Amino acid sequence: LGYTDLTHTINVARGLLFLNSASSSGGCRVYDLTADPWNPRFLFKTGGTNGHQCHDSYVREGIDGKDVLFVSEGNGRLERFYDITAVDANWEEGKLPPYIGETDAIPGIYAHESWLSEDNRYLFEFDESNNEDIIVHDVSDLTMPVQIAIMQYSEQGASSKGARPHNGEIRGNYLYAAYYEAGLRVTPSCPWRSERSRRTAIPTGTELTTRASSERTRVPGMSISTSPAITS
Repeated sequence: LGYTDLTHTINVARGLLFLNSASSSGGCRVYDLTADPWNPRFLFKTGGTNGHQCHDSYVREGIDGKDVLFVSEGNGRLERFYDITAVDANWEEGKLPPYIGETDAIPGIYAHESWLSEDNRYLFEFDESNNEDIIVHDVSDLTMPVQIAIMQYSEQGASSKGARPHNGEIRGNYLYAAYYEAGLRVTPSCPWRSERSRRTAIPTGTELTTRASSERTRVPGMSISTSPAITS
């Protein structure tokens, strides 16, 4: 592109290039690759406002007929969603695509990265500040996300929040989370969804806590706190 200091990470989807700047001035800078991939045309950026940092982003296609850009806003402390279904080579330069919704900002976290479950219902938000570790949101309605659970590494004892998460992904029914101090940890992506999953799908190294019933399965590793409103 002939520029420097534009990006922290990148991704490509739908013939679009996303430069994730991790800065409020740039946010996500989006370019078209279809007309001339050697000279991508700038389309829009999500930054320019405090809190719109875009530390990382990715696209999930076909959510209720929409292609959705998920943006992790770093020190903005939340995840933000845009409808990019109509964005293509003919998009008006500088025009921001329709805003869909965002998660609640959580004090003290750094919204480093997120990943959506394969059924598009749950969004897992990774906090690099090590205050909440992994926050789970029900995004079955993207206009009104609801925080439903926190997954906290607990192996280093109650006096320490343990290890810092970095990135994660979901494959099938499992969440793969990379930690700075704890390596790779694999857990069921939705262990609260049924009594059967609580009995059979919680691996060694996990503690599951349900606020509704105060039930607890305890082995050192990960505590998962959930809201009483969750149903399978």
